[in-house]
Amino acid sequence: MLKRAKQKLLKEGVLNRVEIIECDICKLHFADESFDFVLCWGGTIDALKELLRVTKRGGKISIFLVNKYRAAINKFRENANSALAMLKSKYSYVYDNGEKHMAISAEDAKELFENKGIKVIEIYAVCGMLEFLSVLKDVRISRTWDNKFFRQMTEILLKLSKESSVKGLSRHLVLYGEKV
Repeated sequence: MLKRAKQKLLKEGVLNRVEIIECDICKLHFADESFDFVLCWGGTIDALKELLRVTKRGGKISIFLVNKYRAAINKFRENANSALAMLKSKYSYVYDNGEKHMAISAEDAKELFENKGIKVIEIYAVCGMLEFLSVLKDVRISRTWDNKFFRQMTEILLKLSKESSVKGLSRHLVLYGEKV
């Protein structure tokens, strides 16, 4: 992933303005309040303490979360009792590719982050929304969408991503907030 990032930065002519560092997200080697913006779309909720530590006051944070409701729907196929237990608990954990992730609802994520000093700006539904739309698979995977169709899909997805009913069914949530 870092190699790909380097290639993209080089292509855009900004590689000389960026430092790419590989490190453990749960043990970051940066001073407190080092960053104006922290983006975590691949870590676990266990990294939250470190992410908050390195975000400046007034800085923005974006974190990718596993949606508890969709995780319970998926778990129901294997074990209904386990799915029900997940829904009844405030915090649950799921494993994905060997990594432990907290499965959390949008409401519980808002409460958790606000208790940690993050003013939640918005929580969006992501992943799996195209499954709800009756878009042909050939069109979904096409790399040649015309501008009109692309604009329409983007507008639809942005509007749907804020709807609470869609948030409940999406695989993941993305929380955007500001450290206060």
